Order: sequence, then structure tokens, then C-alpha cells
Amino acid sequence: KGLAADIRGKHIVVRNIVFDSQYSACSAVHAQGEHLTFGNCEILRAGSIDGERGGDGLQLFDSSNCLVEYCLVHHCLATNKTGKRVDSHGIRMTNSREITIRHCNIDLVSGDCIQVDPNREAWDNILIEDCSLTGGKVPPHDPLAHPRYSVGACPAENAIDTKCPKKGRPKLTVRHCL
Repeated sequence: KGLAADIRGKHIVVRNIVFDSQYSACSAVHAQGEHLTFGNCEILRAGSIDGERGGDGLQLFDSSNCLVEYCLVHHCLATNKTGKRVDSHGIRMTNSREITIRHCNIDLVSGDCIQVDPNREAWDNILIEDCSLTGGKVPPHDPLAHPRYSVGACPAENAIDTKCPKKGRPKLTVRHCL
């Protein structure tokens, strides 16, 4: 229970791994570096149950030239101490550039499926293609259920949310996504 991975470095490839934070008031994966690749991974249960903060599925920060492909990111759900919805994004990028997210499914989040720089730091050249960014609906008999979201609830905010930096005009490209 807790942060499933903290990955920092260059030219790191992570494939076929499940990262499960078990709703422990943190992100599932923190990643910082250059030329990081996440392929065919499952990232789940980031966030919190009545915690002080949420957490995101995959959080890229100060990263460049990274690839996230064929990943399933789900059950990123969070509530605060009073049981109210708190943001838990599927993938969050902060101060990152040259990032490709391809053939990923992001489902059942209480924030945005993809959040680009909530801190309004510099970011650029983000490509999202052939992805399903549904946000989700809590299914009946969910084996990974969060106790504060009832069956049928749709806790997500947006498929994609961006915050622009004070200077520059960053580029985001979205292709063939649901």
C-alpha cells in the first residue's frame, strides 16, 4: 500500500507491470527523466479514501521524450476527510515536453483522464492518440470499489485538461481518441 514506483533516470523501459497503490493517499507512479517508456502496464487505485489529498495514476514531472503506450489506467479515485470528491487524474504531466500517450485506456477517475501542468509550468509537444479517455462509471459488483462512489456514479471531470504557462504557447495534439 502506497507509492508503487518512483522512477527517475534516463533511457528506462518499464513493461508488463501492474502498479497498485490501494487508495493510499498518493500517486501510483512518480516518474522523472528522459526517454522513459511505459508499455503494457496497468496502473490502478491511486488516490485516497477520506485522505488529506488525492494522488494520480502516472505522474510525469520534469520529463522529456517519454512514451506511454498500451497502458490501462483505472480506479484513480479520491475523497477528502468529509467524503467529498477530490481530483485523482489518470495521467498528470508537470513541466514536461515531448510526451506521447498512445493506445491507452483511462477509465474511472475522479479528476481528469489527462491533466497537463496544473502548476502552469512550461510544457510542450504532447501527443495523445488512439486512446480511450472515458472517465468511467462505477460498475455494479466492482472488485476494486471505492467506498465513497456508488454504483452508477460518474466521478470524472474532463478527458483532457490543460493549464497554460505564463509564457509561450505549448502544443497539444489529440488524434483518433474516444
